[in-house]
Amino acid sequence: MRCLLIKIDYAEYTDEELEDVWQQIDDSAYAERAIEIYLAMHKRKIERFDNQPEDSSFENELFVYLWYSNHRYEQEEEYQYLQRELSAKEKRVVKLIEDLCQ
Repeated sequence: MRCLLIKIDYAEYTDEELEDVWQQIDDSAYAERAIEIYLAMHKRKIERFDNQPEDSSFENELFVYLWYSNHRYEQEEEYQYLQRELSAKEKRVVKLIEDLCQ
């Protein structure tokens, strides 16, 4: 059975959608897509989902703090694990790009 990958236009994605697919993509199984997502994020200067500046206001910062602390990651260990996984993924994808450019 032949598997066809559909070309996805990541330029149509919002920053949040790119961040979401970056977190979910299996870079080992879908290296080309991981590279495309990484390059789309890099082009928009999206470093990582947790490094984006927010519109700064007391209300916004309070809401983000309360929402993240109560819903995003129940335990700090889970959050730190995700950060390590995303950092490792980024390093693997950058290495793939470097290998393709040689």
